[in-house]
Amino acid sequence: MQENQAAQAPVAAVASAQRCFCRTKNHRYRRFGDEGVVVLIERGEVVAVNAVGAHLLELWNEAHSLDHATQLITAEYAVEAEVAFGDAVEFAAEMVALGVLEERSGS
Repeated sequence: MQENQAAQAPVAAVASAQRCFCRTKNHRYRRFGDEGVVVLIERGEVVAVNAVGAHLLELWNEAHSLDHATQLITAEYAVEAEVAFGDAVEFAAEMVALGVLEERSGS
């Protein structure tokens, strides 16, 4: 149970709809078709992201709130807002943990 709580802690930390995120400079990102690839320079790792993750990373090239990102994803991918928000929160938490995103003030 402690393992599950530890895994949920980063997600809970980013779950506010008004929190804004922006990509950091310590990685490189490229889109290939519908998917994207993130190169974590300091870690020497590569992370592949699906179409929604690629779209979110492109939105977060500039600061956008989770709420704004959710609205855009909902409109583009015909998914319910609650599902899109949950997916965006989880993705943001993963990218923050990897050092790809950081919290910023913004729209």
